[in-house]
Amino acid sequence: MAISITSKGVTIVKRVTVGKPVRKVNAAVTSIDNIIGVDTTGKENEHILQYNSTSGNWESVAQTSTGSLESLSDVSTAGKVNGSILVYNSSSDLFEASTQLEEQNINGGQY
Repeated sequence: MAISITSKGVTIVKRVTVGKPVRKVNAAVTSIDNIIGVDTTGKENEHILQYNSTSGNWESVAQTSTGSLESLSDVSTAGKVNGSILVYNSSSDLFEASTQLEEQNINGGQY
């Protein structure tokens, strides 16, 4: 509902109200546990929300960590030495440890 005043051919809008104003906000209203589509059953410290397409809900799950680069299926750290970087090798379809940059174009900017 809008309240307007017209004076000398100029309309001035004093207030616009859309929907029902929220008068009080309490913990029950603002808790993530009360959001439709979010299942926080079993929540613990360090959990994250992960979407489950089967249930259609966001669910509380423990974070998973790979622990190290060696445990990633597309990374090979064989031959790593101090100063190595990971470079993608399209022949092996792996990121491999290397101290050489052979096919990169590096732009150092303008001076």
